[in-house]
Amino acid sequence: MRRPAAALLVAVVLGATTSCGGGGEPAAEAVGIATSTSSSVPAPTAAPTTTSPATSTTMVLPDSVVVIGDSLTESAKEELDATLRGRGIGTVTIDGRSNRRMVRDADGVPPGVDAVDEVTAPGNPTPDVWVIALGTNDVGGAASPDEFEADMRALLARVPTGAPVVWVDVWIRDLAEQSAAANAVIREVLATRPAATVIDWYGRGDDAGVILDDGVHLTDDGQWIFATAISDAVAASGG
Repeated sequence: MRRPAAALLVAVVLGATTSCGGGGEPAAEAVGIATSTSSSVPAPTAAPTTTSPATSTTMVLPDSVVVIGDSLTESAKEELDATLRGRGIGTVTIDGRSNRRMVRDADGVPPGVDAVDEVTAPGNPTPDVWVIALGTNDVGGAASPDEFEADMRALLARVPTGAPVVWVDVWIRDLAEQSAAANAVIREVLATRPAATVIDWYGRGDDAGVILDDGVHLTDDGQWIFATAISDAVAASGG
């Protein structure tokens, strides 16, 4: 299992241009940072709260969650809905679009900032937890680390202040170095935001049976692993 090296904080120019056709971007680490990995897919839990026998600590689950992502999210929509609702979360909104980038239009696909604006439009209820599974198409579109950071900050500026954020990091097999550089930016930006969690999808990228031969998209098993990693992180976020 590949993990980002300590040298990730050194800027690496994201020079190669690859069309990912949609996202590629789970284990969760609070950017603070707590890590939880899930290599198997547990049965969904129906209870609204979860108690850890080891610590006797009860986690209060959020009532609502929104997932904004790219083609990975789009492909795992049913699995995401099942795993999140299976934990007792009543309101689940999933918005995944192939080719979606954070801020910039790509092939006519509205970017992530537009999706955030739709959720926060006047009259709409504010989700308890925001899951952002974006960045793969930005790396694939040859965004530099500075551009990646600027776009990430622009998107986060639209998310309500103080709202828990779970961000799925990036894995593109053929752009592993550029993915690692982007993931360093993700962690650096979220380290300054309270109640932020990073899901280490990069570390799952070369796990057998998770990613298709294109090095980005999810197998059927990968869709469940992706969804379970997100639901685990959402449950741990406390809402």
